[in-house]
Amino acid sequence: MWSSSQGIPNIPDITHPQEIIELGNQILKTSLILIILTGFLGIGIAIINFSIRHHQESEPKNLINELVSQYSSLLKSLPHLILVLSLVIS
Repeated sequence: MWSSSQGIPNIPDITHPQEIIELGNQILKTSLILIILTGFLGIGIAIINFSIRHHQESEPKNLINELVSQYSSLLKSLPHLILVLSLVIS
């Protein structure tokens, strides 16, 4: 092979296990941050939803209902994302 030929830049070489382990650690840290942010988003939506229901006896705003339904669908897809990430990392 020519000495100037290279693979795709910034992709770890499979013959260097240290680079693969480092990439796996970065993916784990990123997924942990995403899970924590998702939890804080849920807590924020729950607080807003509670405060609107507590102060208004009428039906809550449509925006909050939409946020709650989208957050619920996000939580349903989160275990699948964790499974895919764990398979990719291993």
